[in-house]
Amino acid sequence: MKVVFDIKEAAKNLSAESVVQYKYGLSEMPYWKKVESGELESRSLSGKISRVFEDDLDGCPYIEVTDLAGEKTEWQRRANRTSDEGLYVFGREIRITYCVEEKEHEYTQRPWSRKCVLQIAVQE
Repeated sequence: MKVVFDIKEAAKNLSAESVVQYKYGLSEMPYWKKVESGELESRSLSGKISRVFEDDLDGCPYIEVTDLAGEKTEWQRRANRTSDEGLYVFGREIRITYCVEEKEHEYTQRPWSRKCVLQIAVQE
């Protein structure tokens, strides 16, 4: 497995404005630092890439992953290096390490959550 995306590596190239997008809740600490400190728990998903596609609405690249239990989830394709983008191929094994960010929605004040990717490794 080759690590194609790591948030710590990506964070080195983020502007101050971009870091705001990665913050957890109302805290000043980005979510990957919350994981390091133990305030958020990291989780892992292992499976196979079952679909490679681009979203029709925003044109973002995505993959569908079928995990070992047969459940399908969709994730945005990410790579720290352009040369690794080609590793996202149907049928390849993949491991995604992530955390779940939970907070109150800014406008509705209703709770919501999202999965925040920490690392992606793909079979070479």
